[in-house]
Amino acid sequence: MPSGLGPENLRIMKMAPASPPGLFLFLGSLHAETE
Repeated sequence: MPSGLGPENLRIMKMAPASPPGLFLFLGSLHAETE
């Protein structure tokens, strides 16, 4: 997987909760699915 913030990552961040805990949980679960 490419590292860094690509267009897909930025799109996901805009949809994710604004709070850090929610953001990390959202990205963490997403990353687990793509592994």
